[in-house]
Amino acid sequence: MNNRIFLPKIGYINYNNSRTINGEINSVTVSKENNHWYIAVNFTENYEVNRITPIDGVVGIDIGITRFASLSTGEFLAPMNSFRKSETKTIKLSRILSRKKKFSNNYKIAKAKLSSHHSKIARIRKDYLHKASNDLSNRFSTIVIEDLKQKICQEVLKELLKILAKTSKQNQDLTSLS
Repeated sequence: MNNRIFLPKIGYINYNNSRTINGEINSVTVSKENNHWYIAVNFTENYEVNRITPIDGVVGIDIGITRFASLSTGEFLAPMNSFRKSETKTIKLSRILSRKKKFSNNYKIAKAKLSSHHSKIARIRKDYLHKASNDLSNRFSTIVIEDLKQKICQEVLKELLKILAKTSKQNQDLTSLS
């Protein structure tokens, strides 16, 4: 395994090779996130696709607030709440940052710690979403997700309430006549 890659104007650099590159490299993107450097390699590879036996099953998913997702099978996915679990540490780091003199070296260190903590929360969320979607795609062949517009639902609900109020008033008038 070759753990070096050539970048123009920089030269060869070492990197953690998570996958072997078998093919022609199209592009390389280098990015930095919280003092961590990442290399994304886009390459073309010819390979045979292994056909997986089709999975039977259709599931509908309703995205919610109290439950992350409710499935039509009766199951539900609980929300991750990764922020709630680390809220105290976030508050503490934010408070430390607010007490530092702006743009001093200690301010930069505190800002880097807070930024690192937020990126950790983001990675936890991304990992949870990846695991949940992978599990669903392995179990079901067709997945349908509801797409409701909250404003439209509220308007329809208001109209229904008006109609119900009008019909209940008419029913009261009819009972008072008899």
